[in-house]
Amino acid sequence: MNLYIKFFLYLIPFFYLTKSRLKKINLAISWIFIFYFINLLTVYLLDLNFDFLKYNIFFLILIYNYEIGYIYNDFVSISKEIKPTIRFNKNEFNFIKSKLYSILFTRFTVLLLLIYLFFYYLNIKFLILIFLINIMFFAHNFYRGRQNILTFFLLHHIKNLSITLPFIENYILINLLVFINSSLNRSLENLSLLRFNVIFFKNSIIARDRHKFRFYYFLAAFLILFIILNYTNNILLIIPTLLILIYRMIIYFFINE
Repeated sequence: MNLYIKFFLYLIPFFYLTKSRLKKINLAISWIFIFYFINLLTVYLLDLNFDFLKYNIFFLILIYNYEIGYIYNDFVSISKEIKPTIRFNKNEFNFIKSKLYSILFTRFTVLLLLIYLFFYYLNIKFLILIFLINIMFFAHNFYRGRQNILTFFLLHHIKNLSITLPFIENYILINLLVFINSSLNRSLENLSLLRFNVIFFKNSIIARDRHKFRFYYFLAAFLILFIILNYTNNILLIIPTLLILIYRMIIYFFINE
């Protein structure tokens, strides 16, 4: 492949995400459903008149910004790790490594251009959250130890808030939904990783059978949220959690790869 074309590919939104983290179709489907669709549905249920185009512009800018953090993590921060995760074959890794700062600089320039072009659609809440993501990514990539338990949680939580909170005035409710439907679940799974050596989580159901854990987690989440949302007269907001529960149930009982 022509090197200029190869370089250009790494500047396209979602390309790096797909190449590095969504290599399998089931991972891509799960990411689209859990991250994109569930957040979209949550916002829609809270504001039936929300701007769908605006949501997708926010989503595009968020992912393009987040990919910069991924690239830095995968090619700079891994030098601080004893057993780093290498996400590319040797040729691809060497190519990106050789063009790393050119890719990062060009991507950052494109990110600023996207913000400038769509500035009319953006609001201060979104811009603040993007800024916070970059601060947290800096901390996440600087510290390579148990501090990453906290930085991972904050990164994941703020990422989900970036495409929900800018549309919603009820800060407490949207934080609760994001926390239960996504952040807590992912953080518990993160705690089970061997590199953190947290004995309780390392030997728990989370590490032994992740699909079983996800099913039971969202069953409990559904029951807890059902009580809270019914009490606060927001029962329709249980739909995203119910859909995740059904999705996890299908995977656990019928697929379980």
